Amino acid sequence: MTTDQKFQKLIDMDERPLTKEDGEFIRKMCLDADALVRSEATSLLICIPNFDPNLDIQDIDLLIRLCDDPEMIVRTEAYDALSWCIPEKAGQKLFDCIQTDKDEIARSFAVFCWADVISRHSPKNRDFSGEIAFIRQWLKTEISEHCRLSCAYALYLFHEPDALEMMLNYLHSEDYRIRCSVIHHSQCITTTPQNGNC
Repeated sequence: MTTDQKFQKLIDMDERPLTKEDGEFIRKMCLDADALVRSEATSLLICIPNFDPNLDIQDIDLLIRLCDDPEMIVRTEAYDALSWCIPEKAGQKLFDCIQTDKDEIARSFAVFCWADVISRHSPKNRDFSGEIAFIRQWLKTEISEHCRLSCAYALYLFHEPDALEMMLNYLHSEDYRIRCSVIHHSQCITTTPQNGNC
């Protein structure tokens, strides 16, 4: 099967309900030589029927491996998929990637997804003071506007009172991608409870 055929098959899968039989192909394509194929397969991994974010340790381990992929488009898909997984090592891997990913877009995804996984799977009245302290410290050295916006979003999920204003300030960014990201984050927080995610 050519790379184009593999990619097209994955695109077709994205347009229909997946079957268990699709799962083996998807897992194999997560390790394909082509980055676009790996990226598309990674985005489908948690959509395999009967995927259980509590129990599918093999697939979670595969996502963790993909977080170290050399290509940013694969890492960001892995970060996003891990944000839906409950085991503590999913959150820990995302936390590690915040500190190690050299690409600012991928790093901003890591922040965004780490905050999602922590807030999504925490008890209702959890104290986020440790996470808030980390983000506040990170903001002292982080210069990427993408990452700083993700930090503001994280602070919102951790119930910091000034976080929404911090996010909205990025509507004045000269970078249209930042302004679009603000709108996306705002949609998330207006359509879900503060301790939930879109």
